[in-house]
Amino acid sequence: MKAKRFVNAVLVVILLTLLFLGFRELYMFWSAQEDNNSLKEVAVKVPDDPNIDAEDPFNRYIDFDALKKINPDIVGWIYIPDTLVDYPILVGDNDRYYLNHDYQGNWSSIGSIFGYAGVDLNKDNHVCLFGHNMISQQMFGGLDNWKSQEYADSHKYCYIYTPERTKECSLISAFRCHKTDAVFELDKSGDATDTTELIVSLMERSVVKADLPDNTGQVFTLSSCDGYTGTPYRFICNFVVSREKYVLE
Repeated sequence: MKAKRFVNAVLVVILLTLLFLGFRELYMFWSAQEDNNSLKEVAVKVPDDPNIDAEDPFNRYIDFDALKKINPDIVGWIYIPDTLVDYPILVGDNDRYYLNHDYQGNWSSIGSIFGYAGVDLNKDNHVCLFGHNMISQQMFGGLDNWKSQEYADSHKYCYIYTPERTKECSLISAFRCHKTDAVFELDKSGDATDTTELIVSLMERSVVKADLPDNTGQVFTLSSCDGYTGTPYRFICNFVVSREKYVLE
């Protein structure tokens, strides 16, 4: 009897521990989302001009003056309609800092959406952006949805905002690769329109079909882990800038 009671007590302790850890994870996800929602209230603006379609993401305006006061490492904003991707883009002094720091520079297991140190979101031919694969779909946790042709067909666009420009980006490919793949090499040629060879290569490797837009500019690669924790494999979605405008003061 004593042995049975001991086993039951151990099982109860294990169950309570798992519940505690689960609730802690849920709270972490919820807290991070609430924090980002608060940031969006400060940063994301929509036009109030009746002649401008406020529902069109291309007409969104990001208050970078407010964001820079929070953290000067915020260099852009990324938005993918009908997903949780609606975040600031961070670029730090090294390539790993924002893997486990939030947009304020505080330690966070969720991290941020970030690019390589020194990347220029307006000038570089090919920009790689990284985010954790969160089970909650936060950060880039939903990238593997683009493995489905149906999903890819209904989620063709992402939007990149910088202090100077607004970019509408069209999906051209999505596929799995190793973390050492040449696709992650940073291209800083300075000519954001010379991307033909790269685009052809990315489209040839795609697991979904996508149409090449009439106008093509920079390529943005969104990357997250694919599979188990610590995996060396990544799933990436590649978008090409198909429409762009300067932000007027």
